[in-house]
Amino acid sequence: MSLAHSLPEVLENPVTGIGSLPFQLPEEALRCVIDTTPELPYWPQLPRKSQAEGMIQQFLGAARAFLAARERRAGYAISSRESFLESLAASAGALDEHHASGFFAFIEALKSDRFPRARALKGQVTGAWTLATTLHVGTSAATGDAQLLDALVAHVGRVARWQIAQLAQFGLPVILQVDEPGFMSARDTEAIAQARGALTPALDAIRNAGAIPLVHCCARPVRAQFEGLATPLSLDAGTFGAECAALAHEETLPGFALGIAPVHAAAEMSAAQLATQFQKEFGALAEPVAERSIITPSCGLALATPAEARRSFELAAAIACALSAGRQLGAWR
Repeated sequence: MSLAHSLPEVLENPVTGIGSLPFQLPEEALRCVIDTTPELPYWPQLPRKSQAEGMIQQFLGAARAFLAARERRAGYAISSRESFLESLAASAGALDEHHASGFFAFIEALKSDRFPRARALKGQVTGAWTLATTLHVGTSAATGDAQLLDALVAHVGRVARWQIAQLAQFGLPVILQVDEPGFMSARDTEAIAQARGALTPALDAIRNAGAIPLVHCCARPVRAQFEGLATPLSLDAGTFGAECAALAHEETLPGFALGIAPVHAAAEMSAAQLATQFQKEFGALAEPVAERSIITPSCGLALATPAEARRSFELAAAIACALSAGRQLGAWR
């Protein structure tokens, strides 16, 4: 089925989620998605359900069998490099219900017409650079192993294409988010070039499959990381407002998903206060940026309570209304 290559120009409720929700049961998570993001629903990632649904294991297919937790250190050790590479190469990129139960529940909900107001659908995949920063052979991260990094890049492209094919059956535009918190490790010119080199093939794969790429980074953004990137960005504008405002000057960026609605402090701030804060930080760019933006909760929903999560989405909707967000989304492509 042919996909629309851009979003509808205007959305009444331009709100979506980043991915993770603080639920263990897929049905509970789906009810939250249905209630809070009716026009831009996304499949919920459920890291509280089990470690198997974490953002690293979730997308590695059978290759996850060759991972072991690192003792007293973050990330995973690759127990057999060659077996890991062979498993990645053999993968078609498909998700499975044990590691992505929210995805399959989302597909069934779409088949049952539980999203009658949906104008586009959103999926997620962890980017190759972030996977590589998390995976280690001995004491070295996979970012320093060209063959491993290339294999991860190719694999992420397959996962993205597989997701898009599943979501395309519903005849709506598809947004496929590449989650790259690992960009926080790319600060100097050489590392930024390497990280961008690992990201670009995924963005090309998404576009070539007929979907709209979106790059998410919950870390403090550095302008040099995203200069010249002609792809919408998902950023934690509530935490890093000044840095996000600096990126708004990048004319190549077609739009933003702005994490303005706080999670844990949601009950303490009003939508009007948060909208005013955004306007002060973005200055003269506030209105044109808002018009090209979708609003999301800030990062951290996986660690919130269900009540905090719902409150954050309610705030996001109210902020979107206060800022007249999502009035020129046709540039998202």
